[in-house]
Amino acid sequence: QIESSHYLPAFKTGMEEQLGEVQAIVENEDAPSFANSVEALELSGATLSRVAHVFYAVNAAHTNETLQATAKEVAPLMAAHGDAISLNPDLFERIQAVYEQKDSLDLSDEEALLLEETYKDFVRSGARVTGDDKTRLKEINARLAELGASFGENLLAETNGFELHLTDSAQVADLSDGLRALGRQEAESRDKEGWVFTTQRPSCNPFLQSSTDRSARRKIFDVYALRGNNGNENDNTDII
Repeated sequence: QIESSHYLPAFKTGMEEQLGEVQAIVENEDAPSFANSVEALELSGATLSRVAHVFYAVNAAHTNETLQATAKEVAPLMAAHGDAISLNPDLFERIQAVYEQKDSLDLSDEEALLLEETYKDFVRSGARVTGDDKTRLKEINARLAELGASFGENLLAETNGFELHLTDSAQVADLSDGLRALGRQEAESRDKEGWVFTTQRPSCNPFLQSSTDRSARRKIFDVYALRGNNGNENDNTDII
């Protein structure tokens, strides 16, 4: 029931919801506590998390032009959203206040770990950075998100663009029945005779493990290892 066009507005709704939840934490007039600050932050963004988990799984395994366009648009939005939380000085002040009391709080092991990791995440994300440095940090995060999305798109294109087409039954005789069936199904989906194996992990991994055809193994391994490094339109060298 989920259509590709649904994801972008869902992302935006999820981000808006979480920012509202974060604002509620900041505006809480009660003194900062583990429950009203650290735990409340941990439990925020449920909608956004659900949308993201579904989207990134589908985009990685069964993408299309709409999903790819969404990924490009969402990347800087998510980076800015993360900055809006991790670089929020009022929110960090509450987290830090709880952290400074950690030794006197009766926290479980899990709660203590969450407090420790939450505080470290804020510090490492630049919560103590100020002025022009904070502006520059946001620019860097947005650019990294953009580059990451482009890198992933190129990698996916390289992965989807290769096939190892075998027509000699001797070349697949040592493969398991299941793997041969997978190769046959892939070939049929491409209107080809024989067997087709790809650099998708469920295809290439078992092929590399069980095939005794050294030249075929080398071909599929080299293509897998060199994805994004072939000097073509999907090359990731400049992005790196």
